[in-house]
Amino acid sequence: MSRLTLTFDHFPDYEELTRWLQRAHDQYPDLTELYSIGRTYEGREIWCLEITQKATGPGLEKPGMYVDANIHASEFTGGMAALETIRVLLEEYPRDPLVRHLVDTRVFYILPRISADGSEMVLKTPYYVRSNVRPYPEEEREGLYPEDINGDGLILTMRVKDPNGAWRKSAKDPRVMVRRGIDEVEGEFYHLYVEGRIRGPYEGGPFPSGGNRFKLDLNRNFPGDYRPEGIQPGASLYPLDQPETRAMAEFFAAHPNIACAQTFHTFSGVILRPYATRPDKEIPGEDLRWFEILGQRGKEITGYPMVSVYEGFRFDKASPVYGYGTLFEWWYGQQGVFYLATELWNPYEAAGVTGPFSGHRELTEEDWLKMMEWNDKELKGEGFVDWQPFQHPDLGEVEIGGWKTLYCISNAPFGRYLKEHAQRNARFNLTHAAMSPRLAIARASAKPVGDGVFEVWADVQNQGYLPTYVTRQALQMKAVKEVEAFLEAEGDIEVLTRPATQTLGHISGRGLPPQFFRPGSLETPSEKRVRFLVKAPRGGEVTVVVRHARAGTARARVQLPPF
Repeated sequence: MSRLTLTFDHFPDYEELTRWLQRAHDQYPDLTELYSIGRTYEGREIWCLEITQKATGPGLEKPGMYVDANIHASEFTGGMAALETIRVLLEEYPRDPLVRHLVDTRVFYILPRISADGSEMVLKTPYYVRSNVRPYPEEEREGLYPEDINGDGLILTMRVKDPNGAWRKSAKDPRVMVRRGIDEVEGEFYHLYVEGRIRGPYEGGPFPSGGNRFKLDLNRNFPGDYRPEGIQPGASLYPLDQPETRAMAEFFAAHPNIACAQTFHTFSGVILRPYATRPDKEIPGEDLRWFEILGQRGKEITGYPMVSVYEGFRFDKASPVYGYGTLFEWWYGQQGVFYLATELWNPYEAAGVTGPFSGHRELTEEDWLKMMEWNDKELKGEGFVDWQPFQHPDLGEVEIGGWKTLYCISNAPFGRYLKEHAQRNARFNLTHAAMSPRLAIARASAKPVGDGVFEVWADVQNQGYLPTYVTRQALQMKAVKEVEAFLEAEGDIEVLTRPATQTLGHISGRGLPPQFFRPGSLETPSEKRVRFLVKAPRGGEVTVVVRHARAGTARARVQLPPF
């Protein structure tokens, strides 16, 4: 069998991505299913590759790990991490014990490109698209709009001389633009604008920004703490009104086994946890502990810290929230799924710029000089286009240049940077998936207790890390039911126990709550025994079945002894 390879020298377009996923399925038919969960605004398929060992049972009977990327169209590094996760799960299955264990006992749902339309536009035109390509706002305003006016295939930055400009060239490197100081009154000053054209009548003087026609943000369109456009820009008209978010919601509803979820974004080099709109004091303490434990391991694997979006990732501390209508509030807040979102790649850290998530503060002149040195040495100058004069049809003499943001700021540069960050985050997905609960039957037997009557018993274990309810938030939202057990029997075997389906409550996992770490404790909270009475005049065989939507289904056959 030829190996399933992944190169890191470009971002695949939709057709190449589809072929790669089809090849993954064709090469590993016993481990995969490839299907579409719905269609985009322009009619492209939203592909999901489902990965599990089919010989050990159907996916819906196993704890689910959901992974997606590119809900934001230009954030391709996340999509590469999703593809690398697929490659690791399939290629490493024969030789990596953790991979084999997870593929045998869990199911992975990997959707590498949610906003396929927007990503296609970003790859094949110079335009920036937030999510999908539905015009939003629908009415075009007058003002400056992004456009490749010099025909180099890029939309960069224009610098325009103006005595009232807020920027000046660095004396140490004229490519670098720095903020004009409070008391700087002499010198050459500039305005900085996005490269583009002014639409509507223009006769000189000030002009507004027309903005971007593709501002719709799918990750502000979910039901959790949704707010309309007047409060949350990009939210659209109402929750799930976009085909992509509706498809995601319907997929989630059809897969109640999803216990853990991971979405990939760029950039900052940080693992984000709930909430986006509420402080940590509103998160159950038990859940915070699980996040902290996984965050410590995540830092070891990826190099990224884990922070609360609300507590540590708001760009503007004066703003009451980071964003409404996100998956943090829906999947964790309303459904209790153990959900994380990782912002891959930090260009500032790569360049030696230090500080809290670097790019979320005002960079100094020295910071930008470090960035330029990194571009020159590590990127061989490929990340920045030097300023070139251009006669603008509206503004007259301007200069066009600046950072190739898509390929070195908002995404990891091709080659070792892209490969390294994709690989680290693929490995973290394995650890995240290993957090999920998993039901198993450790022991099961039967004994006669009367004339043709038997007691059938089974010891049910949670062999995962989290409890079967996954998060305390899920309990509070009544998003999960308790563990159930019942018998499957044929012929003249009669189950006497009533109700025939027994509830076992919830079962803790290996990540025991703090009160269980006591010397001399004899409790086994990750295991429970269930008993049934059956009447079987001629003996026979029964099957004990235990199930929980997010912890999976386990079975054990029990032979009834002779009486």
